[in-house]
Amino acid sequence: MRPPPPLLDIKGLRKSFSGVTVLDGVDLELYAGEVHALVGQNGAGKSTLIKLIVGGLKRDSGEIMLNGETKNYLSPEQACHDGIGVIYQETSLISQMTVLENIFLGVEPLNVANLIDENKMRKKFFETCNLLRIVMDPDQIVSRLSIVKKKLVEIMKALVRESRILIMDEPTDSLQKQEINHLLKIIEDLKSNQAAVFYITHKFEEVFRVADRISVLRDGKKVQTANVPDTTIDEVIRLMAGESRVTREEIKTSPDKKRQTVLKVEGVTKKNTLHNVSFDLQAGEIVAITGLVGAGKTELARIL
Repeated sequence: MRPPPPLLDIKGLRKSFSGVTVLDGVDLELYAGEVHALVGQNGAGKSTLIKLIVGGLKRDSGEIMLNGETKNYLSPEQACHDGIGVIYQETSLISQMTVLENIFLGVEPLNVANLIDENKMRKKFFETCNLLRIVMDPDQIVSRLSIVKKKLVEIMKALVRESRILIMDEPTDSLQKQEINHLLKIIEDLKSNQAAVFYITHKFEEVFRVADRISVLRDGKKVQTANVPDTTIDEVIRLMAGESRVTREEIKTSPDKKRQTVLKVEGVTKKNTLHNVSFDLQAGEIVAITGLVGAGKTELARIL
């Protein structure tokens, strides 16, 4: 039995800026009911790929086919009209408008008097909430929402526009574990309803939990596409970085060596921001400083 044709078929996509190639002949397919993860280091071409798909940038060459029909979008609005929704890392919501107003902005249903039909909006809103198994107040001002609820509003915007394809760019950034679990469960539900998702992330644990296939981009080229059960995190890291890099296990098992301390930070404190922060930085190592939005990372960097 022949497999179904892809919902979105990308062939030989190329893009250069001032003679520098940022995408070089990328081929990708996205099927209905599939989560296809895209991974790669910064500069691998992931953001450019998104913009080329939805018409935010004009491609130099290549072909984009939706349901077997060649598409040449001139703007993301045209792609949205064809059922392709993008949920960017930074939300594009209007903070002082309500949840309901944001979701239907630009696609408000009209009644026979050619006025906005709020009853239809609310009916569709609660139908979408039921689909996503969430509870949300349609009259809440967006600025008062948590980060995860803002992400959900972005998803609802795409769904009320009947998007069959969702492109999610780092959707769980700044979310806590419980919120991440909630969002991933919603993605699984969308998949079971035959939505197709391009899932762009640097979090491998999420990829191996929610994705069906994974494609690795490096230096603007697609290195490999694999079924998630047929690969490993270490293999994905190797493909992203190139053959010369060591694996996570090799890093873990490498013998400790005495290193020179080149920076010593003790008890750094700033009112209402940092409290008794201490660490050492040794020659030949990388110390990562991470945390949720508002944790004090930027403030610490400025103090240093």
